[in-house]
Amino acid sequence: MHHNGKLVLGESIGDLGGAKVAFLAYEKSLANKPRPADIDGFTPEQQFYIAWGQFRGDEIRIEAQRLMMQTDPHPIAKYRVIGPLSNLPDFQKTWSCKADAAMVRPEGKRCDVW
Repeated sequence: MHHNGKLVLGESIGDLGGAKVAFLAYEKSLANKPRPADIDGFTPEQQFYIAWGQFRGDEIRIEAQRLMMQTDPHPIAKYRVIGPLSNLPDFQKTWSCKADAAMVRPEGKRCDVW
């Protein structure tokens, strides 16, 4: 199954911008404060991205996905997580992803907003 790119474009741009601005706001909120502790072996930055995935992600039946992909301007949840995060250099840095990792869009092919 494939999304109709024209149908989901606006929401995909919104998700990318939202993820980028939310991480910048998170970093700004930590300015001039002691660094938060790691929890369960995850850094504060990793915890941010885990929370993003939990917030955006869900699992729906394949039938519902098919219907959603035909009519809904929102990408299915899986791609509301994978799409924005794979385009963010801060995500790559936070998780120490190699340049060819599945969750890293290659330089020159990344989408960037604002």
